[in-house]
Parts: sequence; structure tokens; C-alpha cells
Amino acid sequence: MTTKTILVIGGNGAQGVPVVQGGILLPLISTGLSQHGYHVRVLSSNENSEHSKKLRDIVPNVQFVTGRPTDETALHSAFAGVDYAFVNLNSFSLGIKNEFRVKHYVWSSLDHYALETKFDDALRCGHYYGKDHVRRWMSCLPQSPMKWSVVCTGPYYQRYD
Repeated sequence: MTTKTILVIGGNGAQGVPVVQGGILLPLISTGLSQHGYHVRVLSSNENSEHSKKLRDIVPNVQFVTGRPTDETALHSAFAGVDYAFVNLNSFSLGIKNEFRVKHYVWSSLDHYALETKFDDALRCGHYYGKDHVRRWMSCLPQSPMKWSVVCTGPYYQRYD
């Protein structure tokens, strides 16, 4: 069996840790990633941070690529040789995944509730809207040559630490 590599951007954050730890990439795997032969790579601005250390305790063979999602060079390094990607951020890395032939891309989205609030600026949350705009754009894309999925979550109530 060939080892598959999964990149998790945001992998040491509130949503990313459960993805790495429990393998909640729904269409891909049902249980822990590394326990099933998957190589897990995480883009992190600081692989020595407390969050990164805790993640390394949970998944000892996790590989960190140091960089930020706004750094194109770091994204190129992170996506090189990747089969699958789970991304929890805004749209910074959308184009680069295509250059490296990622097989399945999972976008972490949020609800776009502008209609429900009648576009009330006092209730506006640009982060939610931005993620949903990307989701809507992705819904127009074909599932070939790269499959894609969207996970829509809610707000974070607490971090894992």
C-alpha cells in the first residue's frame, strides 16, 4: 500500500487538531489518519508553539512545514507531494492546490447568514461571508480532475487546550 499524504492547513488550531487526531475528513477516512498509514503534514507558523507541541504529543509522526497561509513559498512546500488537503482559512491557498495535483480538497466553510439578518451591518461577520463565498465558488467547479468537499461548521466555543 502506498502511503498517502494529507496536508492540514490550520492543523494545530481548534478545528484542525480534531481533524488530525481523529481523521474527521468525512469522505476520506473514518478513524485516525496516521494509524491507517496516512502521512500527516501541518502548515504552522511556529512548529515549537504550545499548540504544535500538544499536536505532536497526540500524533507523534506529524510533519510540520513552517510558514503562514499568506506565504506562497511556504504553501508550495506544504502542498508538494500531497494527495489530500483539509484547509481551514480564507481563500489564500486555493490556486496552489491545483499546481500540485491534490486528489481531494476539503474546504472548511461557515454559514452565510446575511439573508437571515436582512444584511444588517451591526450583525455582519466578514469571516463567515468570505468562507461561504469560496464555498459557493467551489460549488460551480467540476469534481474532476480534483474532487472537493465542503465541511460547514459553527463558531468555536473553546479551544482544545
